Amino acid sequence: MNPDDYRTVSLLRHAKSSWQEEGLSDHDRPLNGRGERAARLMGDAMLERDLIPDLALCSSAVRVRMTWDLVSGAFPDRVPVQVETDFYMAAPRTVLDTVRGVSPEVRHVLIVGHNPTIQALALVLSQTSSHPARDRIWRKYPTGALTAIRVQWPDWYSAGDGDSGSPW
Repeated sequence: MNPDDYRTVSLLRHAKSSWQEEGLSDHDRPLNGRGERAARLMGDAMLERDLIPDLALCSSAVRVRMTWDLVSGAFPDRVPVQVETDFYMAAPRTVLDTVRGVSPEVRHVLIVGHNPTIQALALVLSQTSSHPARDRIWRKYPTGALTAIRVQWPDWYSAGDGDSGSPW
């Protein structure tokens, strides 16, 4: 298959959030200190591994947007971001429907969101893989965790169809 038929989907669960402020809606909860530190470290790790996306799709929840801001702060250039209100408490199919509309010039999409959606997407997109990381994903997808999956799709419209990829 042509190398142009491969794309990368990275899935990042938001970092650890705070439960400190009583009465705050779940959507409005910020990160706690540990989450802020972890998000910065994840940005450094993504930069080190050349996993800088061409586009980020993020839930509208405060903790997700904070995670993205801290992660992307490690990148040398600004990465375009789309805040998706439908990603909060979304079904995996809702996220994939959004991915299908991504421009064909984009080679690497990062989705920043919540569980169980992020974990389910990682499992669906790697369903034909026997990579050992898949077993870890099945057991648990902790806050702040990232999975990068190389998928064999000629375009984003093919998202979730046919062959799935392998997590690295």
